Amino acid sequence: MRRKITRKRKKKGMSLNKIFLISMIIFFAISGILGASFFLFGVFGAIQGKILLTTSVLGIFSLLGLVSSKNLEEKGYKKIIGIVALITSVLASILVLGFIWGFININATNGKLALIVGIISFSVAHATLLFGKARKKITKVSMYSTLSLIAIVTFMLIYLVLNKMDGIENVFYRFLGFIIVLDVAGTIITPLMRKLNE
Repeated sequence: MRRKITRKRKKKGMSLNKIFLISMIIFFAISGILGASFFLFGVFGAIQGKILLTTSVLGIFSLLGLVSSKNLEEKGYKKIIGIVALITSVLASILVLGFIWGFININATNGKLALIVGIISFSVAHATLLFGKARKKITKVSMYSTLSLIAIVTFMLIYLVLNKMDGIENVFYRFLGFIIVLDVAGTIITPLMRKLNE
């Protein structure tokens, strides 16, 4: 019985991944065709621009959803992260599409909301890339340290958005850059350490 349940869960997870993957391919393909047609036919009006932006936005957030969707079939904090990733990706898509097509007003509040949701969506997808088995202590330290750095960068970026980047000293930006560099290094090193040590 347990094996059957596990297989069903795996099938659901695979189908969800497939949906995100197919939608991402379709949206990016449409974006590519529209972009190429501009050079071929020289016709590129407001509607074509909106369609190009729409397919690009949907493609990007489908990619973020694809990265995070595997966590939806997990348990504990991983499942929560998968749900957060899905909700933020959908919400960010709706907000940006609303700005493009005009059914959501572009103002400071909505702009901040879109940026914050987008930052969270990207950060969660980024963190998801680091999840995996970490049996060796050094691998665990690298993984959790990088996850902590991702969280710090996320909060700092949100702080910048909420404060409109006004009155923030140069030290803040230097520290943010320092953390981002360590974040990128950890993102590269952690999977390599996992392959080397596991």
